Amino acid sequence: MANVGLNEQAVREEIIAPILRALGYRAGGEHDIRHGKHLSLRYPRSHLGHKKRSDPKLEGYADYICYAKGRISWTVEAKGAEESLTIDVVEQAYTYAKHPEVRSVYFAVCNGKEFRLYLTDAAPTQPALLTIVDLTNFDATVEALAKFVAPSALLKRFADGAGPAFPALGKTLSSYAQITGGWIVHERPEPPIPGLVGFTVTVEGEAIERTDAGLLAIVRGRAPYESLQRLIERLGLTPVNLQSTSMELSVVPTNPTVFEAHSVAVFPKGELMPNITTGTEVRLEFGILVELRLIARVTLTGHIVTGPFEMNARYVRADDPTVLLLTFRSVGSCSLRLN
Repeated sequence: MANVGLNEQAVREEIIAPILRALGYRAGGEHDIRHGKHLSLRYPRSHLGHKKRSDPKLEGYADYICYAKGRISWTVEAKGAEESLTIDVVEQAYTYAKHPEVRSVYFAVCNGKEFRLYLTDAAPTQPALLTIVDLTNFDATVEALAKFVAPSALLKRFADGAGPAFPALGKTLSSYAQITGGWIVHERPEPPIPGLVGFTVTVEGEAIERTDAGLLAIVRGRAPYESLQRLIERLGLTPVNLQSTSMELSVVPTNPTVFEAHSVAVFPKGELMPNITTGTEVRLEFGILVELRLIARVTLTGHIVTGPFEMNARYVRADDPTVLLLTFRSVGSCSLRLN
C-alpha cells in the first residue's frame, strides 16, 4: 500500500504540503498558511459530548491553518501512516478547527494513506464530506479538494459577511506575532532581596495572538541557572500565559496595553526548592504553596514591545494557608522582540 511507513513529519512534508501549494496556499502569501506549532491552544475538551469534565486540558495545535485572503480558514491535522484515523483523531482535529482562535469552516485529517475532509459546523461523528483513499494520483486529489477548499471555492461559498479573520495586533504588525527574543529584568524587589536585584530572565520565544476576549501573550523564558529555571517552571512562569482585554497593542506610552497572569504551585515536603533570599537550595520540612500575580504594562514601538512589570508573590504553608511564610513585590521591566 502506498505511503506505508511514513512518519507524521514525512506525511506533512511529502503529502500535505505539496497538496496545499497546488491548491494555491503559501506561507505569507495572499492565501496564507500558518504552521500550528506557532499557535498554542490550551482549552478544555469537556464540550465534546462524551468527554468528561475531569478530562485533562487539551494542549496542542493544528498542523496547518490555511486562509483564503486572510478571511476564511480551514485546518489540516497530520498523522503518521501507521496511525488509524479514529474518532479520537477526528475529534482532536475538530476541536482545533472549532476553537475561537481558529474558527475554520472545514477541517481535514490525513495519515498519508487517506485524506478526509469534514464540515466544522457538523458534529465530528458525522461522515466526512470527502474521503480520498488513493493519494498516489496527485492531480485527482488536488482536483477533488479544490471543489471545497481552493481559495476561490471558499471565497465563493463563505465570503458573504466574512471580514478579516484576524485584524492586526497593532501598527507594523499582522494579526499574529511570533516572539523571537527579549528579556525580563527584576530591578526593585520590596522588601530588598539582593538575589533578585538585576535578576534577568532571557525570553526565548512563543507568540502574541488574538482571542475573542482580547490578546494572549505566551512567553517562554529561561533563568540564568538551572535551580531557578526549575522553580519558574513549577510556578507556571514558562511558558506563561498573560491575558489582556485590549484588542490591539498600544503605541501610546500613557495608555499602555495591560497583560495579567495568575499562577499557584505547591512544593511538597521533602522537595528541594531555591531560596530566593540566599540563592541556595533547601529541602522543605513542610509543603509550601506559592501564589504569583503578574501585571505588565507595555507599548509597541516598531516590532518591539516594552514596558514595566510587577510581580507579587505570596508563600504560605500548604497544610495551613493561614501561616504566611513570605510575601514580596518585585518591579522591573521587559522587552519582547516580535516577528
